[in-house]
Amino acid sequence: MGDFSAGALSIGKYAALGDHAKAMIAIGDTKAAGSLFSRVGELSGADISLVKTLLDENVPGYLSWAAALFKMFI
Repeated sequence: MGDFSAGALSIGKYAALGDHAKAMIAIGDTKAAGSLFSRVGELSGADISLVKTLLDENVPGYLSWAAALFKMFI
């Protein structure tokens, strides 16, 4: 849990990546609940571009380092 989250059960404020993910941007293997973007399974190239754009537009500047790390995992 936190601003960004990764793991089996991921709950984040901005982005979550894992088996069950919940955040503004949620990417899950089994379940995903996101207010801006949610996807279950693999991301396409277009999905990756959209997620990166959404991160840039919605994550505050002081967390840009965390957004950059999250982008490496997708």
